Amino acid sequence: MISNEDDRVITDLAAGKITLDEFYKRFSIDLLSNPHSLREMWKMAIQEKDKETMQNVLYVECYLYCDKYGPWRPDDYYIEDIRRLMKEYWHEQHEELLDILIAVRDDKKDERLYIDVLHTTFPYYEDQEAEETFMVPIWTKCIWKLASIGTPTAIKSVKELKNSPYEYIRNTVEQQYELHGWNK
Repeated sequence: MISNEDDRVITDLAAGKITLDEFYKRFSIDLLSNPHSLREMWKMAIQEKDKETMQNVLYVECYLYCDKYGPWRPDDYYIEDIRRLMKEYWHEQHEELLDILIAVRDDKKDERLYIDVLHTTFPYYEDQEAEETFMVPIWTKCIWKLASIGTPTAIKSVKELKNSPYEYIRNTVEQQYELHGWNK
């Protein structure tokens, strides 16, 4: 959905090869005059299951927002889609989407999602080596978030991983016991 030229422009912006002013000049859509065009591209990318466009739109939205206001605080328009996309497997942006949800801090609404992610291996990481390399960091983020949420359900979910086959997960759970004074 994003043209090859726009993809190059986004890549150049990400790599620091061009300035934001140059990005605005070279990007095919006048984003200053059409601020909602990225939202339309986002919706279309999700409908068409176009993972490259989805990733590019997230990057551009974040970059443009950060340049203007500081850390990106996506509005509900994106958040509801992100929550849904965490449960879909046609893309490979789960860790980035998880990072956005964690940053937004809507703990009560996302507690169940974090628990579900703890018991998920995304299809593109299903072999053992990839699972340990890529899923363990995702699970670790969920452990930290659930421990900070601190509800009985969240704590129980973290404690259940005490005997994980992954040493890093076991160590992270042990850290939570120590940090929060949980009984062993």
